[in-house]
Amino acid sequence: MVALFSVLRVAIDAVREVISSYRRVSKWIKQSPGLPVRNPTTPFWSIPASPIQKEGSSASLPACADVVIIGSGITGTSFAEMRVLGLQRVMKGDITPPLYHDYLDLKKKHGAEAAKQIIQFRLSHLDELISVAEEEGLTEESQCRKVDTYGVFFDKGVFEGAKEKLGRYLEELPSEKGG
Repeated sequence: MVALFSVLRVAIDAVREVISSYRRVSKWIKQSPGLPVRNPTTPFWSIPASPIQKEGSSASLPACADVVIIGSGITGTSFAEMRVLGLQRVMKGDITPPLYHDYLDLKKKHGAEAAKQIIQFRLSHLDELISVAEEEGLTEESQCRKVDTYGVFFDKGVFEGAKEKLGRYLEELPSEKGG
């Protein structure tokens, strides 16, 4: 019985400590960080001044912008790089429909015939998009083509699961076997 009370006391003390910590952090988070000072110190990395420092500095700013990055430190630079690279990834236009990855789940949820129809529907987009790109003359200045892709796995268990799914997929949809 004494052991039970001892365990309860430790648990209650732990809960009180968590609550106390939460209150301290909550109070700290809610505090204003304050306004920037009028005469800040000069950052050590800005000496000597870079010519790029004057880039984009003008008396007037645009009335609106989709994204505004304030600062040129590592956070602002990382965010800008992410936005630019993210847009490049979006603009490259990979079309990789989930096929064998989803097939068994689709089959379980909707039945074999419906799962095959869903897969065929996903695949039909590829030919249709290529056809539209050619009809609209988009392939004169860009590319739209079918390519082979490869799956890379860093976990043996995930790899084995993917092999099983792919094997079942190709067994049940033999038309999907490559030449």
